Amino acid sequence: MKSFSDRVIEAAMAIPPERVTTYGRIARAAGGGTMASQSITNILGKAYQNGLRSIPFHRIVYADGHI
Repeated sequence: MKSFSDRVIEAAMAIPPERVTTYGRIARAAGGGTMASQSITNILGKAYQNGLRSIPFHRIVYADGHI
């Protein structure tokens, strides 16, 4: 079974070009609850630091639309 972090990374990597999503939607897609969205940036940041440079950060926004 994949960890929550693995599912978050998969969800982020699956965002199609010219589309955006929210941190909350990624959290829900990965099986997390409402508060899980607060951990998305940390999870993706660690993945980036560990060499996964193709994360589409520019396609992830806050619920109110801010980057």
